[in-house]
Amino acid sequence: MSTSNPLEQAAATARLLKTLVQKLPPLVPLALPDDKIAQVFKNIPETDDEDGKWRVFNRRMDVLLDDVRIANERLLHVRRGQYGMDAVVEYIQRCVDNDSLQWEAAEPKFAHLIAELQKQQ
Repeated sequence: MSTSNPLEQAAATARLLKTLVQKLPPLVPLALPDDKIAQVFKNIPETDDEDGKWRVFNRRMDVLLDDVRIANERLLHVRRGQYGMDAVVEYIQRCVDNDSLQWEAAEPKFAHLIAELQKQQ
């Protein structure tokens, strides 16, 4: 990113992720309520605790980004729609809005997600 302000970097990254998700082709399956992303968000609930917000973000992203296909290192659970990547992007935007990200730790997770979404285009 071109800016050195972590909050601005996070906001720009959230915008890029939203754009990439909006461009996911119809070949990417539509997420269902029982798919991986929805289950991760259900089983690792958000918290109002300021210290816990980062832990929730970190855990959710670790679980979502840990499931990769070994052969080509692609994420297994990229899905379109409200139970899929839309939910991820909305959650990331909330994290940016409430300034609960630790940018240095979050940046590699975002880079991984961006790379995967770009491959899906």
